Amino acid sequence: MIWELRKENYDLAIQVGEGSVTSWLFTHLCGAKKNLGQRGRLQNTYDWLVDGKTNHAYELPSAIAHSLGLSCESLPWMVVSEMEHARAEALLKVSSRGGVVGVFVGGHLDKRLPLDFWQAQIRELNMTGEGYVVMVGPEEEHYRPYLEQCCGSQGQILPLMPIREFAAVLTHIITLITPDTGPMHMATALGVPVIAILNARKSHKFCPQGIADKILFRPTPRDVTTVLSASPLIQFGWARTEHMLDRKLLLGDF
Repeated sequence: MIWELRKENYDLAIQVGEGSVTSWLFTHLCGAKKNLGQRGRLQNTYDWLVDGKTNHAYELPSAIAHSLGLSCESLPWMVVSEMEHARAEALLKVSSRGGVVGVFVGGHLDKRLPLDFWQAQIRELNMTGEGYVVMVGPEEEHYRPYLEQCCGSQGQILPLMPIREFAAVLTHIITLITPDTGPMHMATALGVPVIAILNARKSHKFCPQGIADKILFRPTPRDVTTVLSASPLIQFGWARTEHMLDRKLLLGDF
């Protein structure tokens, strides 16, 4: 791989974190004319250093851009096409005009929540009358039959999907209930409000910080439903419809 990288004759290689010796080696052996890295024990090996200290994961890209004299918003960004949006809509058995609530069951290591939490969360959603969809990751596929047993008439457990299809489903979500996971960041990149359920304190550094996002540390399923029901996007039909319309205007045409 090193030889393939050197063939590209890069102008700049960026080391985004100081924790990996492997990525440091690639940064220095890829043949780039200049390199940029973070302050720390290896800072003297870089041509340029990232300006300032970042306290949140989303701040790193903008800090890197600033170090290069550029500007970058401190948010992830993703675009879904109209065609992908429409195909995802066909998967949903409930109307998504005003958005449906999304639940993602997933997570790694200490970020993961047990099956009984998600079963209780689905039962709580059944009592709200909200339409909802439940999505699982490959590692949680074996939860499917147990989740389906809890699913009410207004809910739906979606099949495993490729990542672009998964992202397109998120464009129909009014709020996503999720642990600290990749789909949490995808939702943020698509402008989807998130209720982040944290099981580890270190996750605070990675959670979305939008005005409609809520961060809950080791809540009960009822706590989550209470926060969801109190959201203006859920309470007021006009806000809900306007928010989903704004979301649709952001879709790409490709």
